[in-house]
Amino acid sequence: MRLWSIFFDTRSWHVIIDDQSTDDQKLAFVVREGVDYRLASGNHLDAEKSDFLFPDSTFFPDDRDVLRLFVKVPELDGEIEILNHHAKSRYNGRVYSEVRRIEATSEIVDYLRAQSESPYAIVLGDFNDNPDDASVKTLELGYRADRNYESNPGSFLVNLAEPLLIEDIVSYGLNSRNDKNGAVDPTIIGSRDDNYLNYSDEHEVTKALYDQILVTPNLATASHLSRMELIKDSVAVTGNSDTRASDPTPPFMSTYLISEGIPIA
Repeated sequence: MRLWSIFFDTRSWHVIIDDQSTDDQKLAFVVREGVDYRLASGNHLDAEKSDFLFPDSTFFPDDRDVLRLFVKVPELDGEIEILNHHAKSRYNGRVYSEVRRIEATSEIVDYLRAQSESPYAIVLGDFNDNPDDASVKTLELGYRADRNYESNPGSFLVNLAEPLLIEDIVSYGLNSRNDKNGAVDPTIIGSRDDNYLNYSDEHEVTKALYDQILVTPNLATASHLSRMELIKDSVAVTGNSDTRASDPTPPFMSTYLISEGIPIA
C-alpha cells in the first residue's frame, strides 16, 4: 500500500504523482474530489514528462523538475497554474549548492515571463532557502537577484511568507520539543538572523522558513492574499528523525481556494 493512501482516502481525494519516478522525494499534488483540474498531458493521476516544466534540467535534482497542475476556479473566471518546486538541498554545502537553486528559480522566472498572457499562477514548495536568499529574491523580483535582508513581498511574484519571516516563524527543523500542549510553536527567535548573517558552507542552519507560497500580483489582488499560515497541529512533529517530515509545518493560504477544496501545501 502506498504511503499517501494512509492519509488521503482515494474516494475523496485525487493524488497526482509520477508513477514511474523512483525518487523518494518525488513531487505530487493532492486535490479534493469535485475540484476541476487538469494536467498538460491529459492524464488524470499519473504525471508524465510533459507535466514537468523542465524535464532533465541539471538545475533540479532527481525527478523534481517542477510539477505543473491547472485548476479551474469559478470566482476567477479562469484557471490557476500551480507550480510545485522542491529545490536542491543545502546538504553538500550552502554556498556550493545555492548556484543550482538560483539557476532553478531563474528558469521558473523565464517560463512565467514567456507566457503570452498574464496568467494566475502560484509557485509553492520547499525552496531550501528563505525569502532573504538570492534564489527566492529572484522569484520575487523577476530577475537574478542577490540575497537581501528586506521584507518587501515582491513585485514579480508576491511572497506570502514574508510576514512570517519578520516574526521569526520557521517551517524547517522543528520537532516534538516545539509541541506546546497539542500545538506547534513555530517561532524561533533569531532564526532569520542566523540564516542571513551566517552565510557559510561551514555553518548549518538548523531552523528556517524554507517552505513558501508565491503568487502572481493579479492573483494576490483578486483573492485578497497577503500572508500564508502554517499548519500547527502537533501531528506535524510527531515521531523521530526517521519518521517525521524534514519540514514538518506545511504552509497554506486562507482564501476561497481552501473553501473550494484545494489544499495548497
